[in-house]
Amino acid sequence: MKKNSKKMFCGIDELIFDICAEDVFVKVKEKELINKHGIQYGEIYITSQKIKLKVNLPRAMGYQNNFFPYKYSDEDAMQLDLIKADIINALKKAVRGSYKNKVEKVELTAMIAVDSQDDIEKFCRLISEVFCDENKQSAQFINKRSDGFETVITGCVSAAIKNKLKIKVYDKGVKENMGENILRIEFVLLSRYLKQLFREESRTSIENILAAESLILLQKEFSVCYRTYVAPPIDECLKKTIRKLADKMIASRHPISAYREMTNKVHCLEEVRRALKMYAGKTGQSDNAKNRVVNEIKRKYGLNDNIYEILKRLKIT
Repeated sequence: MKKNSKKMFCGIDELIFDICAEDVFVKVKEKELINKHGIQYGEIYITSQKIKLKVNLPRAMGYQNNFFPYKYSDEDAMQLDLIKADIINALKKAVRGSYKNKVEKVELTAMIAVDSQDDIEKFCRLISEVFCDENKQSAQFINKRSDGFETVITGCVSAAIKNKLKIKVYDKGVKENMGENILRIEFVLLSRYLKQLFREESRTSIENILAAESLILLQKEFSVCYRTYVAPPIDECLKKTIRKLADKMIASRHPISAYREMTNKVHCLEEVRRALKMYAGKTGQSDNAKNRVVNEIKRKYGLNDNIYEILKRLKIT
């Protein structure tokens, strides 16, 4: 994946199913799922006395890893049937007796090549700022840079949004030691979301989820999730930042000083431009003067529009 690539890869990554054995005293044998290429693509395991099935769809379809998410193609129909048969056979061996199953969690993924690790850190901070939990905290993964001295945020996970989904963002390039800056955005659809999406419980079984109709439906949900649950609060966050920056500019009559006070809260130059437009409405500042402020902030403080461009790309998925 090239750094300057404008292509965004979207698809499905991991699925987790809840397996409910009719006999509560059934003995379950934990089992790894291996495809014909010898790649582990899932497992049957027990957690908190519950039986779970985890399926990594890219690996199941023969990818060496899950760097790229899986996107359904009509050519995959036969392979999907073989995977379903393999999973059902493994479940019969692992869970003695009859059982029911339903999908509990689905990860939808997008990957974007970005210019720098700084872009990923800024995007993570934005997500953490917008989707923090009630205690104003969000889980974060911290990684050290290669020099071993400086630490940066390379990923975060949001609290549950309306108890329907979580957002996970991180630097996939760092995780895979690629030497590239790859922003990975995952929407983790929770059971409440999936119940609404599929409506009938019978449509949430392994046999139905790993079918063309369901996979195509899930793929389309990435853009639905973003437009419905993610874009509106991010837009509101940016608007609040713009209003606050404009107010500081108006109060101080010094736009660059106002920006310096909010350096860690401003995400992109577009916010500065819009704040300056509001400032000009109150002070009569000329377009040339606004451009000089924008250029100076860009030159002195390295602020750019990369986050704004990422958000625009997400809106058109």
